[in-house]
Amino acid sequence: MNEDEADKTLTFGACASFISGIILTLMGFIFLDALINSMATPTIFPYAKIYATYILVSGPVLAVSCVLNNACIRLRMTNMKSLQIDRKIRILRHLTLTRDRMVPLF
Repeated sequence: MNEDEADKTLTFGACASFISGIILTLMGFIFLDALINSMATPTIFPYAKIYATYILVSGPVLAVSCVLNNACIRLRMTNMKSLQIDRKIRILRHLTLTRDRMVPLF
C-alpha cells in the first residue's frame, strides 16, 4: 500500500467514524429518556441524563479517536522486528530489576 492510498484510507475512516458518531449521537438524544428510564431509578435519573448528555456529545470525537488510535497501532506493528526487540529489552529489564525487589513488568 503506497502513501497516497494509505492517506485516502485513513481520511475515509476518520470521516466515516465522525459521521457515524454524529448519527449515533442524534439517535441517542432522540431515545435518551427511554434509555435512561430502562436502566436508572427515579432518584438518579437527572444525574444519569446529564452524564449521558456529556457522553453523547463527545461521541463523534471519541469515534474518530478510536480510528486514529487503531491506525497508529497498525503503523507501529508494521515493523514487527523492532516490536520483538522492544519486547525482549523490556523482559530483560524486568528480570534484572526484579532480582532484589518486585517491580511490575510494564
